[in-house]
Amino acid sequence: MAEIALDCASAIEGAIIPIGLSMGGLVALEMWRQAPSRIAGMVLCGTDPSADSTMRYDARQQQMEIATTAGLGAMLKTLRKKYFAPDAAVALMELEQCALAMAQQQGIPKLVAQHAALASRHDGWPLLPSINVPVLVLCGDADQICTPATHLRMAATIPEASYRPISQAAHLAPLQQPQQVAQYIDEWLRQL
Repeated sequence: MAEIALDCASAIEGAIIPIGLSMGGLVALEMWRQAPSRIAGMVLCGTDPSADSTMRYDARQQQMEIATTAGLGAMLKTLRKKYFAPDAAVALMELEQCALAMAQQQGIPKLVAQHAALASRHDGWPLLPSINVPVLVLCGDADQICTPATHLRMAATIPEASYRPISQAAHLAPLQQPQQVAQYIDEWLRQL
């Protein structure tokens, strides 16, 4: 995770406002850990700052096995209920095709590397009170992976955080409710 955050920050000069979904939110938090003076604000969506648990690690190991033996499509089908709310604005089939295309573009080796990064991450909860820049916390109201309760706790722990639930969305809220997510981010950026 530290290497990914360093690579992201190195690619940009000046102040940064990272906007991260899931693992991207963890990268944003790691960017804060490494270079807080460069972070002007951040958006955390579908993010759980906890260190990896044995249960999550084991679940991802099972996902890796399915991906390598039966393919990425089979792996995504096992995650359907956790990744997507059935009553989202975007049709479920369209969401699955989009997620599969993204996964195929990255490939299984990247998936394995992401798994390793997630497994090695720090517990981010102690870091949150030190974040003294505006933070927008977004969460799908049906997110089972990084729950609304976790996001409410994050928003209460970060001094300048605001929380916005994304209705009719699960873990991949920006794919399910792109207009709602874009509106919240746009409003937040205008306030900065």
